[in-house]
Amino acid sequence: MPSLGEQLRAQRERKAITLEQAAADTRIREKFLKALEEGDYPSLPGAVYTRGFLRNYSDYLDLETDELVILYQQERGGAPPEPAPKRSSFKPYRPVVHQSLIFRPVIFVPVLIIAFVGSFLGYIYYQFTTFATLPKLEIIKARPSRSSPDRTTSSSRSSMPPARRTASAAPSSTRRQPSG
Repeated sequence: MPSLGEQLRAQRERKAITLEQAAADTRIREKFLKALEEGDYPSLPGAVYTRGFLRNYSDYLDLETDELVILYQQERGGAPPEPAPKRSSFKPYRPVVHQSLIFRPVIFVPVLIIAFVGSFLGYIYYQFTTFATLPKLEIIKARPSRSSPDRTTSSSRSSMPPARRTASAAPSSTRRQPSG
């Protein structure tokens, strides 16, 4: 029976894959793949990492993974590992999800923008409604009339038409407008 390294190298060469290409595809350093193929186990990292490298590399080369791991354990001189459960039977636990209000930038930034736009539109509405209404005019105290120096009223005054007073930004005078 060929050794582990010989099987790996023969399958890689059968598929016409270079060691550099295999290292790039599997994301395993080239020196570790070379050590696996040469059987240089002391230059490999710990046994757990090496078994992981071996599983990934054998999947990449379309070889039987479990047989190669057992062969690796035998060549290394250790006891064969316990058989791993089938991957299809593994059911991970569902993560515990806490439904709480978390202020993340994805939520906080749009809320902040909506609040800013809403307050700006509210300010514009307030300004338009404040300046679009007529000002309130209230007369607190009437001035005395300047028409007669002795301040007496004559009867001819009551027959005159009523006077209209208008206010504007420019100074104005009192005008009497005929009714009719």
